[in-house]
Amino acid sequence: MAQRAPATTDRLDRCDWPPLASPYDGALRDAVAEVMAVSDPVGIVATGTIVRGEHHASSDLDVVVIHRAPFRRRIQRAFRGVPAEIFINPPETVRRYFVDEHRAGRPLTAHMLASGVVVYRSDGVVDDLRREAAAWLERPAPLSPADAVRSRYAAATQLEDAADVAASDPHTATMLATQAVVAMLEHHCRATVGRVPRGKGLLGVIDTIDPVMGAAAHTFLSAVSIDDRLAAAHAIADRAIGARGFFAWDSGEEPVDDASRSDADRTAIDALRDRWVEVVASGDARGLADLVTPDYEVWTHGAPTLGGREAVVAVMGAALAQFAVVQSYEPSETVVSDDWAFQRGIERIRATPRDGGVARENVQRALVILRRGDDGRWRYARGMTNGLPAASPPAS
Repeated sequence: MAQRAPATTDRLDRCDWPPLASPYDGALRDAVAEVMAVSDPVGIVATGTIVRGEHHASSDLDVVVIHRAPFRRRIQRAFRGVPAEIFINPPETVRRYFVDEHRAGRPLTAHMLASGVVVYRSDGVVDDLRREAAAWLERPAPLSPADAVRSRYAAATQLEDAADVAASDPHTATMLATQAVVAMLEHHCRATVGRVPRGKGLLGVIDTIDPVMGAAAHTFLSAVSIDDRLAAAHAIADRAIGARGFFAWDSGEEPVDDASRSDADRTAIDALRDRWVEVVASGDARGLADLVTPDYEVWTHGAPTLGGREAVVAVMGAALAQFAVVQSYEPSETVVSDDWAFQRGIERIRATPRDGGVARENVQRALVILRRGDDGRWRYARGMTNGLPAASPPAS
């Protein structure tokens, strides 16, 4: 288990509080104090409609927390009657969210970080992530032609199902038609502006980018009869997806092995890294033996070569007996080729003496080479680390 630092008056005094009205100001302070009590943050960002001054009676506080420990955590609590959602993640996990959410056209994490206010920082990583978030928001994520057809077809067939049961089961027809309309509006946003807005902002975006479709959407939602509701849904379908039901299409030949295997390999490699960090944090080095190949070898900056499973367990065991270690790894590149892969990035290590001495921190560049075994599992085969370059002196 990663060590967690208690909240301190010193750290709370170093926070920059955004100007919020009561009770939101006190709620944010209580939420941040809670964060510092259960984690060791290096950055805290307050975000959401309350911070942006766009809140309503039921709005909540969103608090994004960056820490170095190898776990993520979500906390939902009310502070002074204000609901708050707290998202705690290491930097590398946030960066994975950027990629995955961009691919899906729903950049929620990037939006929260870019539109929020930094309340606390102990190093520059939170500012780095905010810059990266803003860059991700500038990148449109349009649907590929194949994905656009699939999206249209899914919504059209759902609308067709609603029409099929309208006479016999109007309640089910209303449910299916509503799902189809939401899917069509989201498709239109993705095709037009390159992303899908959050649900509570969907109608506002539609009203802005396509007032005619917006009017049809409002007609659909306010309709009393199923016939009027289906008529409005068909008008939306004609404009958004150009179909009201089944239509002929052909996906063409799509490879199923390479792409799916690459995604699965990257997921497995990420899981291996997370497992390594978890074992190191537990203090039991014996769990590392199964994470490396029998011929594992690593060149550590300024140290003798370390090779073999037994050496890993012995050396790491001796170190973990003296220190509680929190390790993280932020990959900047991962390349997979058949049964080999390499990953390079920045490794951070925080070692706290178990006898109560002063904690030490080290940040270095790291390159790891992985090999897939006969059992199909990825393991570390080679590694190399070296220190970061010394900071340049300020210009005169």
